[in-house]
Formats: sequence, structure tokens, C-alpha cells
Amino acid sequence: MKKTSYNYVFAGTASTALARSLAKKLAVPLGKAERASFVNSEFRLRIVERVKGKNCIVVQSTGNPVHDTLFELFLLVDALKRGGAKRITVVTPYFGYSRQHRHFRAGEAVSSEVILRTLTMLGADKVITCDFHNLESIENSPIPVENISALPFLAGIARKQIDPRKAVVISPDTGGIARATLFAGVFFAGHTERFTFAKKERNLHKTHHITRISLDNPKLIAGYNAIIVDDICTSGKTLLSAAKLCVEQGATEIYAVVTHPDMNEDALAAIIASPLKTFLTTNSMGEKTFPKKITVEDVASVIAKTLS
Repeated sequence: MKKTSYNYVFAGTASTALARSLAKKLAVPLGKAERASFVNSEFRLRIVERVKGKNCIVVQSTGNPVHDTLFELFLLVDALKRGGAKRITVVTPYFGYSRQHRHFRAGEAVSSEVILRTLTMLGADKVITCDFHNLESIENSPIPVENISALPFLAGIARKQIDPRKAVVISPDTGGIARATLFAGVFFAGHTERFTFAKKERNLHKTHHITRISLDNPKLIAGYNAIIVDDICTSGKTLLSAAKLCVEQGATEIYAVVTHPDMNEDALAAIIASPLKTFLTTNSMGEKTFPKKITVEDVASVIAKTLS
């Protein structure tokens, strides 16, 4: 890849390996930053490089522990701005709080907007994120936000492992239909598309609580390999509820393709014990070690293409 106009890539602690891979693909040096943690949980950060007049990239996903990673991102942007950086591009592959993008009930904060306003105030010029949960919420952002998708990239990988002629793509809820359709367009290229989606009802008074789920067209499932496509997996309940429906409808094998693996230990245990044959995902959440059933692909090439 040819050298770009960027001068430095700076890595947040949640995205060190991804930032290193991105810097290599862009042929841009990885900038140095010093960090210090204190016994009262406070954190200090200093940019070592001379960044005055420089075009800088900050790479930091804001996943669990979301408040630590988010505040570190704020400090990185602030330090670069105070150092005189000419332009600051924030690459946050996984954007924490992206599911809190609107008022669901009276009195709620819109957390994703708070983050975007804060980045704007600190001096960031642009945000690049990957498979943001709800695109409508970034249309009126005070800072330019470019959403890219890893799903076409993952579809190309899945296509090498699963025969498109014997597969059906499923969105685990109606909100993910556009994402799953994007995946299907690449995965089924040159073949007949088989696509359906699950319909679910949630209890908004309880987190991760699904009251009912059903498939829109269950007749498409029997005798085919089911591929469930989503942007984020946290508790795994939506994904595994859809997988259970596929088992009941006679799917041959069941696969999951998810951009962001935001799972805790309980969710990982449920996925390992589930009928899923493979869980294909990216390294958007940082340097995590997963069981064999979960395959992680480096998303740096997708991001580099946007930055080049």
C-alpha cells in the first residue's frame, strides 16, 4: 500500500495490535505515548512525539471496560490537540454506547451523542467507526462520522468456508436486516439469495431480556446451512435465540458472523455450548483470546482502505 498523508498512528491500550497492523498497512510510524496509572484509578497520558502541524490517527475501541477505554481516548485526543496536531482522525472500530443512540424512555440520556460532542469539543476532526449500530444517530453528529462495514470482508471469508448454494442468511432481528443484506450481497454473489430474519420483542425494563422471538420465513431453513449475521454480540441471547430457531427448523449447520465480539465469560460459555459450528468475527475489540470455535480476522485492511 502506498504511503499516505498521515504522519503518525497512535494506539489506545484497547487497540494496540490493530493500530500496529494499521500503521504497517498505511506505511505510517506508530507514535509513542507514555501512560501512568495511580492507586486511586486516575490515569495520566503524555504524547512523546512532536506532533505540531502533523496529521495524526488515534486508534481506540471503546469496549469493556468502556469508561476506561473511552476516557483514555479523550486524553489521547486532548494531548494531541494541545501538542499542536494539525488534524486528528479518531478510529474507533467498536463505538461503545452505540446502542444508546436515542430516547427509548422519558428521562434517558443519549449516550452516543454525548461522546461525539465531547470528541468535537476536544478537537477531533473526524471519527471513523465500523458497523455503528444505528446510522440515523450519526447523521446529525457535530463531527463528521464515517461508518465502514466489516461484513463484506467477513462475507468473502465465509464464502470460502460455506457453499453459498446450500446456505441461508439470517438477521437475528429486524433492526439488523440492512447489515445482513449487505453481507448476503457479497456472500451470494452469482448465486440465488436465501434470506430471512427473526422478529423479537424486548422488555425495556430489563437488560438483555427477550420476551418472544420468531422467524419471518422458517421454510427457508430446512436442509440449509444457516448463517446468522449481526453487528455486536454481548450477552449472546439474541444470536442464540435465533440459532435455536434454526435448529428447530432443521438447519444442517449453524454459523454466526459478527463484527464486534463484545462477550463476557458467561456469553462465551453459552456460545461454546451452543449448536453454532463457527463464530466468525474481527479483532475490533482488541487483544482477546477466544476458544477454538471463535475465529478472529484482522479488520485493519478494511480501515486502511478508507484512510488511503
